[in-house]
Amino acid sequence: MELNRGAVVFRSGSEVYAIRSVAASAGWLDTGVDIKPGETWTLRASGSAHLGVHHLVDCGLLDLAPKTPWVQPEPEERETPGKSRLERQRNDLKVAPLSKYGSLLILLLPEEEGTPALESSYLDHHPKARLITYLERIDGVKLELSERDRAVPHRVFLCINDQVLDNQDLYTGDLGLHVDHLSRLSFRWLSGMIRKIRTGADHWSRLEGALLEAFPDLAGEVLDMTSDFELERRLRDLHATDDQEATARLARLSLTVTEIQWDLFRDEGERKRIYFDDNLGSYLVQVSRRSP
Repeated sequence: MELNRGAVVFRSGSEVYAIRSVAASAGWLDTGVDIKPGETWTLRASGSAHLGVHHLVDCGLLDLAPKTPWVQPEPEERETPGKSRLERQRNDLKVAPLSKYGSLLILLLPEEEGTPALESSYLDHHPKARLITYLERIDGVKLELSERDRAVPHRVFLCINDQVLDNQDLYTGDLGLHVDHLSRLSFRWLSGMIRKIRTGADHWSRLEGALLEAFPDLAGEVLDMTSDFELERRLRDLHATDDQEATARLARLSLTVTEIQWDLFRDEGERKRIYFDDNLGSYLVQVSRRSP
């Protein structure tokens, strides 16, 4: 058994075992395991992960229960019928759209395909690959090659299911999506992004216009000195008002900040990983095979 570094490998009787952790922020992890024709491997997993560290920080500061739960390799369904249109459309950006957020994904990839890229709807781009979603079983998940796959060995890769931002238009093309999403908006994230944008001159005039539209009572020079805490409070107060015009102003501000955020990404890879970089925790995975 050849495994990449970081694994604990041991033998018990005729079984060879390897154990390693899969970080929620890692994207695809190369296990180093090659499944050959006629072999059967068994995979088991445990652990927990959180797919939004900024939500945990927000709720901790405000002494609130987390908006999103910790997840396991076979997570419970977290979506609700009342989720926003943006959340529903985000579903297609997951590595495996039909699997739940946080699911442990097991990819069997023909050796000639090399290392998998972090892509949304992965199987749409790689029809030769086989993607398995982890299901909790007493005897583990069995990994073996089908008749179609037996021509070449397949490498095993692991990933925790989340969004890959390779579709900019979803976030920047529709103001209505931001209106629908305000109930789930992290105002600490929004104020933090405003602070980041405020430190650079390139986007300041554009941001200043959106802020003054949202808060017409503020003058530009006062706005520039507004503390982060005060800005976050003002954002929350604006959202709390039962006023359609205030809601529209806040949604336009959110849209402007998001569009500027896209411009701040220097390369496509950094943009794609933004949701994975916000993940916390890991799953412990054990793979085993009976020696001949």
